Amino acid sequence: MFVDDKKVAIAYRVPVETVREWVDTKYISGNIKEDGSYEIVEKEFNFLMEMEKVREQVLIEFLNQDPLEIHM
Repeated sequence: MFVDDKKVAIAYRVPVETVREWVDTKYISGNIKEDGSYEIVEKEFNFLMEMEKVREQVLIEFLNQDPLEIHM
C-alpha cells in the first residue's frame, strides 16, 4: 500500500517537492505515478513517523532535565 506525496508533505511539514526529492534520492521508498505525482510506501512512512515521535519525546525529556544534572 502507498501514501500520496501530498499527505507525506503535510505530515512532515515540508513542500511536496522535498518529498519527491526524498524518493528520487532513495531516502524514502516510493514510485512515480503516471500522472507525475509520487506515492510513498505506507509501511516505511508509518515507521518514519513513529521515529519522529520518539525523537520529539527524547528532546522534550532532555529540555526538561535540570541543567545541573546534565553536567554531572
